Amino acid sequence: MTVYAWNSDAILSIYRHYVGGIASLFSEYLFLFISSADSLFLQ
Repeated sequence: MTVYAWNSDAILSIYRHYVGGIASLFSEYLFLFISSADSLFLQ
């Protein structure tokens, strides 16, 4: 049981790490897109 609990914790941490990285990348791209759209609209 302890090995299974450790495995689930490791999988959860890896999952959180990857999901956090993807979310940060997505937010960065969204911010870039919004800023470029703002500059286009300002012109």
